[in-house]
Amino acid sequence: MEIYQGKILLVHCFRYRIVQKISFGSYGSIYSAVDVHTNKDVAVKFEIGNIISSSKNSYAKIVSNLCHIAFTIVSLADQMLLRIWSLHSRGFIHRDIKPENFLMGIGDSENTCFLVDFGLVSSSGLYRDGEKLNHIPFRRGKSLVGTVKYASVNSHNGLELSRRDDLESLGYIIIEFINRELPWKVILIEGYLFFIWTVI
Repeated sequence: MEIYQGKILLVHCFRYRIVQKISFGSYGSIYSAVDVHTNKDVAVKFEIGNIISSSKNSYAKIVSNLCHIAFTIVSLADQMLLRIWSLHSRGFIHRDIKPENFLMGIGDSENTCFLVDFGLVSSSGLYRDGEKLNHIPFRRGKSLVGTVKYASVNSHNGLELSRRDDLESLGYIIIEFINRELPWKVILIEGYLFFIWTVI
């Protein structure tokens, strides 16, 4: 999709007029824009690789359509778990486990799943201290880290993250692959995040 100043975008019945690019990186680009109906300034994020614009771009739906049998989901989950374990074995936690951060290879690696986007892995991403290799201490009062929809309960509660939180996020991904959705939805309306829970 070509993005340029003045372009009007239609997103879920809302129209936004692009003003200018304000940031970019490996994740994609962020543009300042104006809500055509309210005349309010907004930010619009375009992620690289998002080529399907309808609701069918849900990663869970894509995987489910490609995976007609549970074996494929189990195979994918196994590879995803191995990638996370590999990162953990080096002393790091990812802190943003979500479907968009797993990519399938091409060519000879087309059946290999890769973990990407280590932007939230830093020195603070270590789960062991550098000298004694003791586990980091339990702490409160932290900001939510990662993607709201897949973030662990600890992240939502402002607790220090550890390996278990990466694994919890992976669990949510697997649930979404199997059920095509999670029992909650995250909706952004007028700059506020809303959680909508499905009553089971």
